[in-house]
Amino acid sequence: MRNTLLISLLLALGLTACGKKEEAAQPAVPAMEPAPAAAPAPEAAAPATMDPVAQYTSQCASCHGPNGQGQGAFPKLAGHTADAIKAKLADYKAGKQVGAQSALMFPIAQKLSDEEIDALSTHIATLQ
Repeated sequence: MRNTLLISLLLALGLTACGKKEEAAQPAVPAMEPAPAAAPAPEAAAPATMDPVAQYTSQCASCHGPNGQGQGAFPKLAGHTADAIKAKLADYKAGKQVGAQSALMFPIAQKLSDEEIDALSTHIATLQ
């Protein structure tokens, strides 16, 4: 009986020692942050606000002059209505041959949005 009691006690002690392990401390892993959500696409892209005076100065004045008086082979713009300028720019944007310098105007006009053509035409109509 003593042997049975001793064996039972050793068995219980062995099972207790084997039954529960202390978990080794694991190094702290930084929490994964979710990827930032992509910015929502704009419902309708707001038209770029273009300064027509700056646009004229940078894209037009070198050929048509600072006041739209024309230079050499490049025609005078001053004195034309906004609608007339707008129609010419729309033709150039569409690739229509309007005059001798049309090929020079195509890439310039094709970069302009309809809103930019409106603003630029309105500015050019004020030149004297």
